[in-house]
Amino acid sequence: MQSYGKALLSGYLGTKLGQEWRRMPQMDLADVYYQASLVNGQPSQALPQARPGQPLRLRVINGSAASYYWVQFGGGKLRVVATDGVDVEPVEVDKLLVATAETFDVEVTPPAIGQYELRATSWDMAGYSSLWLGSGGERHEAPTLPRINYFELVRNMNGMMSKMPGMHMGRAPAGVPAPAVAAAGTALPPPGPGMKMDGMKMGGRADAKMPSMTMSSAKGSQQMPGMKGEANGADAQPMPGMKMGGAAPADSARPRATAKPNLDSLDKAPPGSMAETNMAGMAMPMADGNGRKMSGMGGMPMAPLGTFNTGAKQLQAAFPHETLLDYTMLRAPQSSALPADRPVRTIHLYLTGNMFRYVWSINDTPLSRADKITIKRGETVRFVLHNTTMMSHPMHLHGHYFRVVNGQGDHAPLKNTLSVAPMDLVTIEFDANEYRDWFFHCHLLYHLNSGMARIVHYAGDSVRTDNPRLLARFIGQDRKLFPYIDATVQSQGTWLEGGIRNSYWLLRQEARFDWHGDYEAETHLQRYLGPKQFLAVYAGADFRDNTRYLAPDVRKRDENGHRTNSHDYRQVVCVGVRYFLPMMVWSDLRFDSGGKLRLQLEREGLPLTSRLRCDLRVNTDREYTVNPYYILGKYVALSGSYDSDYGWGAGLRIIY
Repeated sequence: MQSYGKALLSGYLGTKLGQEWRRMPQMDLADVYYQASLVNGQPSQALPQARPGQPLRLRVINGSAASYYWVQFGGGKLRVVATDGVDVEPVEVDKLLVATAETFDVEVTPPAIGQYELRATSWDMAGYSSLWLGSGGERHEAPTLPRINYFELVRNMNGMMSKMPGMHMGRAPAGVPAPAVAAAGTALPPPGPGMKMDGMKMGGRADAKMPSMTMSSAKGSQQMPGMKGEANGADAQPMPGMKMGGAAPADSARPRATAKPNLDSLDKAPPGSMAETNMAGMAMPMADGNGRKMSGMGGMPMAPLGTFNTGAKQLQAAFPHETLLDYTMLRAPQSSALPADRPVRTIHLYLTGNMFRYVWSINDTPLSRADKITIKRGETVRFVLHNTTMMSHPMHLHGHYFRVVNGQGDHAPLKNTLSVAPMDLVTIEFDANEYRDWFFHCHLLYHLNSGMARIVHYAGDSVRTDNPRLLARFIGQDRKLFPYIDATVQSQGTWLEGGIRNSYWLLRQEARFDWHGDYEAETHLQRYLGPKQFLAVYAGADFRDNTRYLAPDVRKRDENGHRTNSHDYRQVVCVGVRYFLPMMVWSDLRFDSGGKLRLQLEREGLPLTSRLRCDLRVNTDREYTVNPYYILGKYVALSGSYDSDYGWGAGLRIIY
């Protein structure tokens, strides 16, 4: 919990204020704090047959629902030799982050007699599991990893957002590039990680032009539509989505055959493709589809591919002489290049979501509302993945192995699961050589269930569905309704809030009762709008009677003797709009059938310390509530409050 008290004591108050001003949720690595980590079903296992000096090949499979693991060996380095079952050129590392559903084959060698620990620590440092290699002698533990400083992760995100003013966290741009198919031999090289974008702005605007850009007419080069070619002197024409301030350098070098590639170079493209136009440093992914220039996301590299805001930076600082694996270090032993004589289909997929309401999607659309991604057999298919969220997403494609464009050129590694780190932009490409439908999804179970998935469909294929109801139920999981309740029993009365909700809808009931029979009750049916769901509209009813203690002749009545609405007595229907303001404050403007307009501001769960929170509410009816509570456990808290209508009180709060 990144509380204000902890922020003040540790010197991160400005970071905390910046986080809430940007309406960024609490920073977490994992969605769930699990109480146990297991290896083959047990917290600890032994492999006593391991012998000193004898290399062992171990397949590390992350079979968890929603955890990443840092793997390390107490007897030396890990030699990574394969990923997702496909060989890579061996690379030695000290620590290896394995995403959910990822697989790595590693070779380890016990150096001497004794027991050496292969430890897998959950990336939130909640716990670990151990495999002990060898027998007899002393036990050699793997290093204990330090706790994550979440304020540093928040600071990283604050810094990233300040450098990307056009970037909207958690949502896709207004104009996501439509899927495009380039004829064989005409496709641009795939967007690669860490490419720079000096003086170039690219996006979906049709008015962007390339003034007096020239390209060499040397043998093998190809003119780019809309560019001025030196050979024929053609006039420059508008090039949709591109604005360039000048010509690129004259050479485009292939990445060197090293573990850490030169990320300022383009991946080698097929002969005759646009990669041969001598434009080093030019890259498509530098904008978000609306022409917004991004200095971090696909621009100047923030961190090695797949590692931004995963805790890797803090671990590297704690172990400065050790090597941590990142995706750019993976290199296929043989060429993995796809044939150049086929069309290339490029599809941009923005990983989007709302951490406050736990809604996850692709291109702002969950699975239940999305069309299938249609491809054709015989194509090369590229997915350009943009992670706009604060969390890493292990994206898994069924039925195919894809090339990870990581700067290794023709030797890009083959995988079926790839972790896309926060703010990362990465391209994967694969041979469309299958049939029917295949699933592409985030392998964090709860992200999958809430809609971060797509069905990849081969055009022209009919798909037989043996159980349509089961399929509809699976696709519609993000529409499931979930109940919740928040009940507080205090000395001056009882407060209840509860209802049911899903990704877009909320049916909410609020009620308050005191021990004298006074009550207030509001019922709202609310619909969230927009990809970030900062806006909501609702309709409902408000019933209250806080006049039980008043003499009958004091209660307001009309000329016919009927009770009339007042501050303490109300029977109205209402409509309203809610908007989420900076500093995590919900504003609520409503109009009721009595002709009354009311503005209300509320803040829930203000984190004062790791366990002490506070709810605040005030409105133009001159009502206000201050409700601090101290968390005792997962569902229980001690509560105290002052309410302008009900006074002081204290009691117990139940949250489910």
